[in-house]
Amino acid sequence: MSDLQKAWAKSKLSALESFEEMVEEEAEGPAHGDEDSGSASSASSAGTVVPSSGQGLFARPKARLG
Repeated sequence: MSDLQKAWAKSKLSALESFEEMVEEEAEGPAHGDEDSGSASSASSAGTVVPSSGQGLFARPKARLG
């Protein structure tokens, strides 16, 4: 394996380790002094848009006879 490939692989592994640490910290709960984080996470889902069934978003277009 070339030095370039090794350097690339090391950078990807370190980024993955950083990501895993961040996920673990979030799973542990809010940090001390972060009382408002719970309300912020629930507020982000309050704007979810649910389409009505009458909009026909997944309906196939009608064939035109002509």
